[in-house]
Amino acid sequence: MCYNFSIMETKIPTKQKLNRIQRAERRRTAIREIKKGKSQAEVARQLGVTRGNVHYWWKEYKKKGASTFKPHCSRGRPQRLDANMKRQLKRMILEGPLAHGWKTDLWTTKRIANLIWNRFGINYHRNHVAKLLHQIGFSWQRPQRRASERDEKEIQSWIKVEWPRIKKKSLDSARP
Repeated sequence: MCYNFSIMETKIPTKQKLNRIQRAERRRTAIREIKKGKSQAEVARQLGVTRGNVHYWWKEYKKKGASTFKPHCSRGRPQRLDANMKRQLKRMILEGPLAHGWKTDLWTTKRIANLIWNRFGINYHRNHVAKLLHQIGFSWQRPQRRASERDEKEIQSWIKVEWPRIKKKSLDSARP
């Protein structure tokens, strides 16, 4: 859902996650509306935020002025693998586990955690490796269990020849 206020140049979606620039614009809008004489409760309803947020923004605006409007840098711990390291990791994963000394061709989060430690000297818990893999474009997959003796040509032949015959036979027997 988007709300378009006449005082704003851009739409500010309130039911989805906003980026830093949209959040800064929302703070600017709140201050402008309060300066026009609207109550903090009205502004909060209009922007889809809590009254406490609007009160905090107003208090910070009175204390710091226009710097309240600047988009804030994202806080939090910096990533331990930079973009170049992530590209290298992706390339190593695509090479396969056999190329990196494992006996089977199956990646596990524990193996990838070991690979990261051996290559970059960075220790990740195996549970966090799944998040890291998602960031670089991989998804969790369960290996398909298939017999090593499986003959794909024979299977396709059976599907084309035998299956229609069996299906037709079962339909014929079902008729009165």
